[in-house]
Amino acid sequence: MALRDPDPWRPPSKNGNKSIKRAFFLSAFAALKDPLSRAYYVKKRAEGKRHNQALIALARRRCDVLFAMLRDGALYDEPTPKPHNNQPLCASGQPIAGNISLPKYS
Repeated sequence: MALRDPDPWRPPSKNGNKSIKRAFFLSAFAALKDPLSRAYYVKKRAEGKRHNQALIALARRRCDVLFAMLRDGALYDEPTPKPHNNQPLCASGQPIAGNISLPKYS
């Protein structure tokens, strides 16, 4: 005898897989030590989101990155920070302190 849906007009559940959700939530919580993840969390908090809302947003972002890695078959490559106001970067990728201007080449 085949199993059937008890109510065929009920929309599918949007709860998702609770164990995967929990794994991403805990991953986001542990990732708060990473400067890039912390910056995203602080940005969400500045937007007025509560702690759990900001963590869920970070978990979703990490999930999106993981999906893109699987889709593209790529390894994680940490993004380099972008300089603000055309500020030059040193060899480590961090902005150079002070008002140093680089010569413009044509």
